Amino acid sequence: MTTKIDTAAVWETHANAEHWQEDFQPAEGALGGIILPWLTLLAHVQILLFIIFLVFVLSMRLSKSNY
Repeated sequence: MTTKIDTAAVWETHANAEHWQEDFQPAEGALGGIILPWLTLLAHVQILLFIIFLVFVLSMRLSKSNY
């Protein structure tokens, strides 16, 4: 059983991706240069703290159930 690949569609998708990459420009000014990186960092820290909190709560519940 063979699969036929539409090469024209593949090349069109590739060309669209390259075109989008050329057009994309990161945000400039205070928002792109200062605020967004800090918001991203804070979001990652918040997610990590939440995961640590969940592990802590689950471990406490498991240790209570052993008695």
